[in-house]
Amino acid sequence: VDDNGVQDLTNPLEYGIAGVTVNLYFDANGDGMIDGLELTAIETTTTDAEGNYFFDNLAPGDYQVGVLPATDAPVASGTQS
Repeated sequence: VDDNGVQDLTNPLEYGIAGVTVNLYFDANGDGMIDGLELTAIETTTTDAEGNYFFDNLAPGDYQVGVLPATDAPVASGTQS
């Protein structure tokens, strides 16, 4: 909640979200974007009760992660000042 983009495990206000679908994409051309033939996820998992997820046995290379919110996940909107 300190808006630094990093989940601080010691801050009880910055908890993970359970039940989020996490997709892993292989970034074949290493450009940091998922495009072209890279649009199909090579692995999919779901976050656990604490919002953690893990992909193992990955070959060396560049990967991108995409998330789909849980159906009951809170949604924020508006502006921040």
